[in-house]
Amino acid sequence: MFFFFFLFFQIVQCHFVLYFECNEEVMEQRLLKRGETSGRTDDNAETIKKRFQTYLEKTMPVIERYEILNKVKKVRK
Repeated sequence: MFFFFFLFFQIVQCHFVLYFECNEEVMEQRLLKRGETSGRTDDNAETIKKRFQTYLEKTMPVIERYEILNKVKKVRK
């Protein structure tokens, strides 16, 4: 068990963070379009807006931290 943990859960240095930059309107349109055929009940405007808010609160601080370290590679639409 220790070997499995050691083999798969080593802490390594992060060389960079890949960040796909896209505005909310484009992402919302894409998710709503996906919802037309995916059968997912959570692909609706209200839930999508909640996801965006959660993303801003939980993920952006991580991106900002790595930006300070100059380790963010951005892909812009």
